[in-house]
Amino acid sequence: MNLTAEQILPLLFGAAETTVEHGVIIPRKVTASCLAAWDKISKTLGDRARNSTGVRLDFHTDADAVSFTVAGGKFDLLIDGLFAEQWICTDPEEVSASLPAGEHRVTLVFPSHSNGTLHGVSLSDGAEVRPHAYAKKLLFLGDSITHGWDSGKDSLSYAWQVSLFYDADCIIQGVGGAYFHPEVFDEDLDFEPDRVIVAFGTNDFGWGNPLETVRELTARYLDKAVARYGAEKVICILPTWRSEESKHGKSDFYAACVSAIRAEEEARGVHMADGMTLVPHHPDFFLPDRLHPNALGFAQYAQNLIAFLTKETNFTL
Repeated sequence: MNLTAEQILPLLFGAAETTVEHGVIIPRKVTASCLAAWDKISKTLGDRARNSTGVRLDFHTDADAVSFTVAGGKFDLLIDGLFAEQWICTDPEEVSASLPAGEHRVTLVFPSHSNGTLHGVSLSDGAEVRPHAYAKKLLFLGDSITHGWDSGKDSLSYAWQVSLFYDADCIIQGVGGAYFHPEVFDEDLDFEPDRVIVAFGTNDFGWGNPLETVRELTARYLDKAVARYGAEKVICILPTWRSEESKHGKSDFYAACVSAIRAEEEARGVHMADGMTLVPHHPDFFLPDRLHPNALGFAQYAQNLIAFLTKETNFTL
């Protein structure tokens, strides 16, 4: 049984905007206006903003098999919330999986670091299907760590793990290399989250702006976030541990930038999580750059962030 685009779209989550071109479903994690703002700042950031981070098909079915025709990168398959398979499909390719008897939740995770597209979905003839009904909603705004670089399995990033824990419909607007900039706050996003996770700060020192500009850009971005969602919903995460070598000899300026960002967050009364408490300060939990957490580091990040959200913001299941 081949599903039409009209039948597939209600099963698609995590996209700020979605287009259908000749039957091909193309999701984006940011709106067109936000994408234009990223393009204006940097072509590289604009390209990364186009990635299908956080997008997924998420549905329940009694089918005994499911097939997807996909392209654009690596796709993770979760069955009842557990990792089952990963496929790497550059060009359109049909991939399939058998399902155990009975009804099961099927989640197809789109590529986090490339532009995944969906060309078709097929279920066993006569199977029933319905979209997953989430308990919560989460919006993630941030840089490469929120983007999930490089967790190996994209569904193992901290944003994905936190979302799965809370059974949350999420939009993950992580953009590798990003920093606080008011123009890229997605004001056209039609999504009402229960919590907004804001995690910039590790790149802000490296874009050539003086400290005063870093502070001004941070303030203007946070003003937009608080005006849109309210201070009570906004949780800001300061940068995680990184080695001195990864600061490229700019550790004093980096520390000053982080202090300025902290001050602006404190001034707006948002919740603040100290990123230094989220991931162990040990190379085993990071990629060789000792900046980006690996899958083990992301697991620690997610576990400790969940504890913070529960204790400090009363965000519970």
